[in-house]
Amino acid sequence: MANPTTLGRDNPGIVVFHIVGAVNDPPKEILQKISVAAGDGDKEQRIALCALARANPMPKWVSDILLTAKLPELQRRS
Repeated sequence: MANPTTLGRDNPGIVVFHIVGAVNDPPKEILQKISVAAGDGDKEQRIALCALARANPMPKWVSDILLTAKLPELQRRS
């Protein structure tokens, strides 16, 4: 189980995921930076895509990224 005291330091992507879900109408600049991370490594990509999916309201360009995202075959099975 994750230690809540160090969760932010150990998993900044998870923190971003929760913040995007808690903020109504997150700034476009933040969503753009997250979208860059969506193209990075396996774990970071999955977290970034999940964070983008929490954007409310969701800009069309974000939904386009989510619709065209290609996760590695292994991640799609899990």
